[in-house]
This record gives sequence, structure tokens and C-alpha cells, in this order.
Amino acid sequence: MVTLIVERATEIDVINKLTEAGEINIDTTHEFNVNYSGDGVHCRAVMKAGFTAHGEPETLKIVCTVEGDFATEKITSDEDKKKVHLDCYYMLFPYAQALLMRLCTDAGLPPFYLTPLEMKEENVIIRP
Repeated sequence: MVTLIVERATEIDVINKLTEAGEINIDTTHEFNVNYSGDGVHCRAVMKAGFTAHGEPETLKIVCTVEGDFATEKITSDEDKKKVHLDCYYMLFPYAQALLMRLCTDAGLPPFYLTPLEMKEENVIIRP
């Protein structure tokens, strides 16, 4: 069982230098990592998510970094870490998604709906 204790935005980067309405192509940014504490029952997840104008990040960029502190049941193996990794991702993602949508509307853009990655335990890499 994983419980989100607190979430917070630690970095927000907004550039909106669009000069006219129209369609643009965007590139998404999506990074996620979990750092496990030495006590075996806490971890901190860090998610960086957002988007930039394709080939022109100096024109449009909305990216945020969100951290979450979590309490877990005792983590005793890499398999436990993989399960916790997925739980943390799916608990923290809605906060990053909502923040990005709000940043878009505050910047005068339509809300950008970031979709979650389809994460699987077998794709999670645990580093010592």
C-alpha cells in the first residue's frame, strides 16, 4: 500500500511568445523517477512533464516539475520497488496534469491534456 503524504510543484517554466492564433506541432516531455529512503517505508517521486513547440522551444514551452512524498509498506525487494514506482506515478500524475492545464489557460492557451504513460512493472528499471 502506498499513501501520498504531500505533493508540491518545485519548478514551473512557462514561455509563451506566440504572436498569432493557429495550429502548432508540439513535443511532450515526460520524466519520472522515485528515490527510496533508507528506512524502507518512504520515498520521494519526481515528475517532470509538459510540452514545447516542435523545433521552437523558445517560442512556446510549458513544463513543470512536481514532487510527491509517499509512505509505503516495508519495501524489501526490487519487485516491491517496481510496484511502488507504478503506484507513485499514477498517484502523482493527476497533480502534474492539472497544473499543466491551469498553466496553459493562465498563459491564454487552450488547456493541454497530457495523457499518462502506460507504465508496466517489467519496464521499470531499479538503479542501486
